[in-house]
Amino acid sequence: MLLCLLCYVHMFGNAQNFVTNGDFELFNAPPTAQGQADFCTDWDLVGVSADYLNTTFPGWTPQVGGAYSGTGYMGFALYGTAVPGVEAIGQDISANPLQPFNSYIISVRAKKTTTGFYSQNCGGVAVYGYNVNPPLGQLNLHPQTSPTAELLFSSPTITSTTWVNYSGFFFPTQPTNYLVFTIDPVPNCPQYIFIDSVVVKNAITLDMGLHRWTSQQVEGQVELNWEADPGQKFAEFTVEHSTDGQCYRSLEHIRAQRNTAYHYTHSSPSPGPNFYRIKMVDVNGKIFLSEVLREDLIGPTEPLLFPNPLPQGAALSIAGIYKGRPVSVTFFDLTGREVLREQFSPGALSKQATLSTQHLPAGTYLYRISSEDVQAQGKIQVLK
Repeated sequence: MLLCLLCYVHMFGNAQNFVTNGDFELFNAPPTAQGQADFCTDWDLVGVSADYLNTTFPGWTPQVGGAYSGTGYMGFALYGTAVPGVEAIGQDISANPLQPFNSYIISVRAKKTTTGFYSQNCGGVAVYGYNVNPPLGQLNLHPQTSPTAELLFSSPTITSTTWVNYSGFFFPTQPTNYLVFTIDPVPNCPQYIFIDSVVVKNAITLDMGLHRWTSQQVEGQVELNWEADPGQKFAEFTVEHSTDGQCYRSLEHIRAQRNTAYHYTHSSPSPGPNFYRIKMVDVNGKIFLSEVLREDLIGPTEPLLFPNPLPQGAALSIAGIYKGRPVSVTFFDLTGREVLREQFSPGALSKQATLSTQHLPAGTYLYRISSEDVQAQGKIQVLK
């Protein structure tokens, strides 16, 4: 069981932006053509031909006019088939790097083109972190092919031709000295997106919010319990789950009640690591995240029938099933005809069940075991 007391995460706050010139307003010189993203102050041309767009530049008309904020924004494409090539921009943040396993928040505005070949865009914004700076202007292959790149954030597919805000939390696993912004690879699909208003901030930990936040495994399920600070005016709680500690999905939305104690049972956790967190929304719409709890589950083993061969009339035992879960056992003769079927639940304190075979003649049979957790089949011999 894991326990975390008195801690949660507040979205944005007044934390410093790790990215400088995230609105792309400052520039070293006006670009004279496409593919000159490095003309924008503090930004590098990581993948060839990324475009710095600014509505004030004479003689250089953007494909789609209008930045989200101010006059400057960026555009880049992804091309290729099985191993996509990419246009990308990057920024050195080694003076203030992101630290491993700290919680960070990213926000970025994005849109796609309105007409032409790239208007059928099917990728999203992707942000990668590097411990060591990649070679500038030479990242012709997508960062996903680089063993030193770590995917920090991936937005949904950019489908709108007007600016949409995409944001999320991430937790780097290595020191991050360099950030690369590009497009998620979707082979055989033309892609081009614009981005603006990039913000990467440190999540702020506050010593209030949850008095108790626990997880515990019970009979193959995970029991989650938390107690909210009665002084906090929360409107809703969302239980979120992940199998990699990076990408979370919602399990349940729970409206805040007068009571401060809450409970949720995850009835179908995945074999292996399971990560849980609570997203809290207060009455003013501010979003908070709890600490992450982890539960490691050992998946069900292949069910085992024994003894095999089975003396005629003897009791048959079935091991390797979750206790308390309904189980169906079916026997077939070698022609495929069903000769025995029984459904039962093993005892609450046992992962083993017993099946009577006293009416089963001697011979060779096929069997099938089915339950919520496992499916198995095999052959068994009944002896005289």
